[in-house]
Amino acid sequence: MNRTRNLITCGILSTLLCGACAFSVSVAQSQTIPTPPAAATKSWKFHNEQEWIVDSIGRDIAEMLVYAKYHGDSKVQLTADAIQFKTTCLDKTTNKYKFEFIDPDTKSNLDYEFTLKDYVWSSQNYVPFAEKIISALGLKADDSTTAPSDYLKNLSNASMSALLQENDRISKALSATPLDASLHEQAALLQGTFDLIEFAGAHSDTRPPLNRMAAHISIAEALDKTSNFLSSCKNRGNRAAKHVLSRRSSDQRERHAS
Repeated sequence: MNRTRNLITCGILSTLLCGACAFSVSVAQSQTIPTPPAAATKSWKFHNEQEWIVDSIGRDIAEMLVYAKYHGDSKVQLTADAIQFKTTCLDKTTNKYKFEFIDPDTKSNLDYEFTLKDYVWSSQNYVPFAEKIISALGLKADDSTTAPSDYLKNLSNASMSALLQENDRISKALSATPLDASLHEQAALLQGTFDLIEFAGAHSDTRPPLNRMAAHISIAEALDKTSNFLSSCKNRGNRAAKHVLSRRSSDQRERHAS
């Protein structure tokens, strides 16, 4: 009797257990598992890294010269969005590019086509563009000031406090007289110094400093080709740019090797 009762109890329990399992399976099957959203993709407007570098240098030149023209005119917007500038790669095999610039005040167009010479950061690629903008905007060079006697010494010693003081001095001076060729050369060399003492490993990116250096040197050459100090500072600036470029190539080789 007890045995029969136990068998009946086991049968009931087994039936309930199977029913519960079937119910849980049916519930799980009825639930729709959400599909994860596709990863967001954003297209880059440049064909390659070189086109971005060319665009950055040309844009910096245009923005600095537009500031030189209109920084005292409250009617003209000087925000980055207000300055219309475009770079087009005309021929990737010959490295031929085209800059298109629109005067934010008169809305007149300025085009400049060129083929890269030497290396992408060489100022000889961009000096004619700077000269065209200077002419189109009716700009005249400010008198070139003389760098402080301890300027090159401060850069050579690379004391951070001294470099920051030089940065403050040059920034304020360029804001007041943005067409001083000597100040642009000093700015380029200071930028190179800051980049050469940066040690952030894989987190370093020497391209933006090189872009800015090329823009400053190009404007300086377009404004004044006769200054003795300018020639000396320009040569140092170019050497600094090439040294930074060499270090960038070395860092890339090390990252690929590891």
